[in-house]
Amino acid sequence: MADTVGQHHLERLRNSGDGQELTAPLYRRMLSLVFDGTPLGEHRSETDKERAKRVYEKESLAYALVGCKVDLEIAEIRSLEPDNQRPTADFEATLRDSKVVRIELARLIDPAEKVYFNVLSAIVQRARDILSSTEDADGIRRGGRFVVQFRNQKPQPRDIPEAGAELADFVLRYLPSKEPSATLWPADGRWSTMNRLGGCVAHLDEDGPTFLSADAMRIEANTPGTLARFEVMSEQKKRNFASYSEGKPVWLVFYSDTRLFFPLALVDRLSGVETFDPQPFERVMLGCFTAGVVFDRPYTRPRYSSLSSG
Repeated sequence: MADTVGQHHLERLRNSGDGQELTAPLYRRMLSLVFDGTPLGEHRSETDKERAKRVYEKESLAYALVGCKVDLEIAEIRSLEPDNQRPTADFEATLRDSKVVRIELARLIDPAEKVYFNVLSAIVQRARDILSSTEDADGIRRGGRFVVQFRNQKPQPRDIPEAGAELADFVLRYLPSKEPSATLWPADGRWSTMNRLGGCVAHLDEDGPTFLSADAMRIEANTPGTLARFEVMSEQKKRNFASYSEGKPVWLVFYSDTRLFFPLALVDRLSGVETFDPQPFERVMLGCFTAGVVFDRPYTRPRYSSLSSG
């Protein structure tokens, strides 16, 4: 299992196939961003839920900043502690010109994607709960990292109980006979719900305790609906501006990355928008690693950047 964020992303780059020569510099820029005194690539991968969430937020911010080509302006980023009493910004950045700005991070997600990810998360969590309560004395369970994909159909909420139980059973009863590799082993009719959904599981390695995750498959996105969410969420964030700012300029950064379903199409649509006012934020951005838009003037088309734009 990859111990650091950098190792994880290097594995991902090696497995990405065509286009490595274009994306490799982006990965290097992303992993060199300094968070809390340490380059992102040197941060450890986490299995604890809360710590893993914070690492994911740092990765997501880095993706967005690279997509918008704003990472090149930043010297260091510091995490801000959440305040349960009132909204606070997520990060504070010191720019290369010594200017200090606050950064509020927001995830813009397709409504169908949100349902899909919630279902995937629930299936995986049910399987984790079963695995964590299973005795391991007879050696039927091997540790390490397992990844599930559903290739035939998108799981629905009604599938959660059966799919979660069958996923755990598949990991316990079938995969111990297979050597760790990137091979995705399909569930046959003995696991009827997994089989119907096209459930496949890879046992990637045996390092550390059992850790189960899901790889999302692409679905058709509702770009207009998500674009409407961009404006709604921006207005919601504007109402909390004073708490984010505390007297400093604030960047509102929406993130999405190219592992998901809609971001390039959404960035393309936003690049032609000239009816949006980013104020009181100094900048409002949406980045998805390979492309991004930066709104920094009222009612003006944003700055657009992408791999093809140089």
